[in-house]
Amino acid sequence: MSGFGQVFYWIKPDGGLQWARHDGTSDGTTVWTGVGSEWTGPDDGINVGSGWGAYRSVFCGGAQGIIYAITPGGDMHWYSHDGFKDGTATWTAGNGGRLVGSGWNAYTQVFAGGRRAVAGQPNGFVIYGITPEGELDWYRHDGWTDGSPAWTAGEGGRRVGSGWGAYPRVFSVGRGIIYGITADGDMDWYRHDGWTDGSPTWTAGEGGRRVGSGWNAYSRVFGSYDASGQIYGFEKPVATSARTVGDGGMTFGDDPFPHGTIFDDVDWYRHDGWQAGEPTWTAGDGGKVVLCCLSNVPVFPGSLVAL
Repeated sequence: MSGFGQVFYWIKPDGGLQWARHDGTSDGTTVWTGVGSEWTGPDDGINVGSGWGAYRSVFCGGAQGIIYAITPGGDMHWYSHDGFKDGTATWTAGNGGRLVGSGWNAYTQVFAGGRRAVAGQPNGFVIYGITPEGELDWYRHDGWTDGSPAWTAGEGGRRVGSGWGAYPRVFSVGRGIIYGITADGDMDWYRHDGWTDGSPTWTAGEGGRRVGSGWNAYSRVFGSYDASGQIYGFEKPVATSARTVGDGGMTFGDDPFPHGTIFDDVDWYRHDGWQAGEPTWTAGDGGKVVLCCLSNVPVFPGSLVAL
């Protein structure tokens, strides 16, 4: 795969939304648009919005700039960043988004599963939620292109799995591929074969396939949707006096980090065995450093962009 860039967003302490693009996503080179190879502070990147501090969870599944944001009360808002390819601040429903659902605070983790596209049928955007008991629920937002509140299994979802409470961190790279990272840092691979319609059919559904270890070195891990197995790890913060980002603190996921700390590196990996769950990797032993010293701001992946 060549000629693609991975979009990143991060939320500043004042709620500003910043954009950057890793143009080296195909091979792990340190080529970026919107930010240099070394982080200098949360004002790095290109500002594309404001007011994002109102949400407890924000995610994008790589589908044409579509972003979902969940309030502390569980309301889900839909946004379309029309300038997602180059970082221009153009939006559909940019001022507060469009309300597309509620009750999402019932889940401890919510993550995107990718876009469903079946010839002759409506497209849909798959979203998963994990309950406090570890149950995995499937939803499909059929109104993902325009922000209309049209869903398949919108009332509570479809139960497609259990036992997911074993993973403090779960993410997908689309096409039914889901990774779970245990508290000890082991990475397990799953393929939800019923991801397009919410049927509970799996490959390696009982416990997954072990494809890696040592992932507890990272505070945040996510993959490129619909790419070729690219995965990014954000190293745990280390104390520093060289860079500060204001007073007080903010929350990254469920982990509070005081300002004045940094993430040491952003590391790139490519799971070459992503389709079948084989433990084959490029840069599997520690990854490739693609960005230095990313400070403690909530980061989430955006779309994959053809360059």
